[in-house]
Amino acid sequence: MRKFYFTIMLLVISYLGQAQIVNIPDPYFKSALVNDLVVDTTGDNFVDSNVDTNNDGEIQVSEAEAVFNLDIHGKSITSLEGLQSFTNLQDLDCSHNDLININQIQNLINLVVLYCNSSLSTPSSINVSQLVNLEVLGCYNNFIESLDVTNNPNLKVLACYNLGLTSLDVTQNPLLEYLNCHENNISSLDLSQNPNLYSLFCIENNLFSLDLSQNPNLISLYCRSNYLTSLNIKNGNNAILETMRARFNGNLYCIQVDDENFANNAPGWSIDPHTYYSENCELGVNDLSELKVSLYPNPTTGFIQVENLSSFSSSELLVRIYSLQGILIEETQNSLIDVSYLSSGIYFAHFFIDGKTLIKKFIKT
Repeated sequence: MRKFYFTIMLLVISYLGQAQIVNIPDPYFKSALVNDLVVDTTGDNFVDSNVDTNNDGEIQVSEAEAVFNLDIHGKSITSLEGLQSFTNLQDLDCSHNDLININQIQNLINLVVLYCNSSLSTPSSINVSQLVNLEVLGCYNNFIESLDVTNNPNLKVLACYNLGLTSLDVTQNPLLEYLNCHENNISSLDLSQNPNLYSLFCIENNLFSLDLSQNPNLISLYCRSNYLTSLNIKNGNNAILETMRARFNGNLYCIQVDDENFANNAPGWSIDPHTYYSENCELGVNDLSELKVSLYPNPTTGFIQVENLSSFSSSELLVRIYSLQGILIEETQNSLIDVSYLSSGIYFAHFFIDGKTLIKKFIKT
């Protein structure tokens, strides 16, 4: 009888041992956890250990629960089944794999950092609604038509470019500092609730207007290749805006700024030749139709004459000549301008008259 009970006890112990093993059906995922350096145990941001600390070729639940960061990028993994057992995970990088989905992250409520860039092999979705502690999300170069980050109040960094997004709501992310959403199909972007934003990349979207007047910490802005007709960067702190790229917005004529003189001389700022800076774009737009000035002759070989100035005094006139590349060549108050020294090509003349603005193109032959 005693031998019988002993046998039963061994079977129970064996069963319990097996029950504690995490089911990981994907061979590449399991191999990475068992054989590769995928865990940083020292906190120096370098992986130095695998997960199989008892070297039995399996991953026990206790081993999974002991992992706080996991780097399994580029392992040819197609399924993350078993990841849900890593309940204490704070930092996960599963980028550059061939995943069908990453549904297994949904209950990893301790996640602070998640990178899943270039990881989804088919059109999919990413559900981060339960990850209330998430601060960093990198999910770029996937095909994700929608991304909901409205339940991530601690989010500081969001890199979601080249996904196919048509909209993005970041109004519930008050701590957001860095946003890269370029190469999507986003038509509007409300950044009024992101006062800590210091870097914005929204290149190659479908944006028609962009208001950054509530973002005084902005250091870099890249918004070229959109459909902008309105851009307001008058936030009271343009002096710290080191980089501003707004070219290739064909219908953007005026950018509202803190100080026109500062903007025109800011070395890291770039705009189209037809675009100008103003401290009050509304005034310039409303009054454009009142300016009937013209250039003659056009094309020209030597001089251009600013005509139809009878209602303005010469002291009110300011003309800036720009190259096709947007480089300021000359600034003058003369109505007769010598351009004989210019190379043949297309140029733009920006007129500033009594608080009104107009742009004319001319050709130097």
